[in-house]
Amino acid sequence: MLDRNLVSDRFWYKSNDFNFRLSFPEENTVKKQMLFTRIDYWRNVFIRHLKLKTNQNIMLYHNQTSLDTFAIYLAAIECDLNLVEDNADFLLHTLADSELINLELSNKKHYNYFDLADLRFDGVCDYKQNGTSIVYGTALKDIVIDKNKLKGSLLHTKYLKSNLFVDFMLPTLASDKIEFHSCLGYTNIEEGMTKISTVIQKTGIKNILLPSLETVDVLCDICAKKDIDISKLNIISYDTKLCYSKADQRQPQDTVLQTLPTKYGLDGKILEDEDTFYFQFNNPIDNNIAQVKIKSMNSFIKSKYNKTITKWAVLNNNDKDEAMIIFRNLQW
Repeated sequence: MLDRNLVSDRFWYKSNDFNFRLSFPEENTVKKQMLFTRIDYWRNVFIRHLKLKTNQNIMLYHNQTSLDTFAIYLAAIECDLNLVEDNADFLLHTLADSELINLELSNKKHYNYFDLADLRFDGVCDYKQNGTSIVYGTALKDIVIDKNKLKGSLLHTKYLKSNLFVDFMLPTLASDKIEFHSCLGYTNIEEGMTKISTVIQKTGIKNILLPSLETVDVLCDICAKKDIDISKLNIISYDTKLCYSKADQRQPQDTVLQTLPTKYGLDGKILEDEDTFYFQFNNPIDNNIAQVKIKSMNSFIKSKYNKTITKWAVLNNNDKDEAMIIFRNLQW
């Protein structure tokens, strides 16, 4: 059964100068037992404080990542809570109120991580795991973990995509070949990648997880401007599937998708999310005109990609990661 026992005995976590929990005990250089302590803490939060019930749906949105991110995921699984990307009974997040509204998540029952991270509990949560939780659509018993994907040091950033948790976080926590784990999130891509470039340079990170190919481009451009050598850095990102690539072997984005809106006289961009496309309008547009334009584009998109644009909206948002969250939760 999937639980904390998957974590490697060699697990080692190192914080960095930019981590948002830097002054707290778990954000020192710690090993496996501190992670287990925080798993126990979050079990108390879920069962004794929030009184969540078996197989309730929980959505996690953490744009700032830390050791607690690992603990929260594993504690949720040990409490038989279902991890979901939409239709959540409960949202645990690290967002400001304004961001919560912009992402259209404020109508869900939610708590900010900072309101729950430092409660005090007497005793331990004695909940006994049944192994019935569903992890992003997959039954716990059907999850297969390949713990031999990476070796060396690893910097985790945002986990806003279910595949990243199943295909990346779990295998790396189980791996005996990871020298150490570190974490760093961000809200603004430019500012975030600037901090991340400094961490890469100072700590000699060998592997980094980024949540989208757009962030890969920004990081590489910033490192080039700062003359930081990342030729040996292994960048792992997500497009339509996990991809492993060297920084100097990046594949250009699909220029057809980039230029298609202009050809149809639209101010916006196409976002790809596994088996579907979304369209983000940059400015308000008459709904009837939007439907005609989207229908025309879909005729071409269907023939070339065997997909269609299934949702569209006007968004004042330049962060693709956050735009994806909005579209996935958009009632249509």
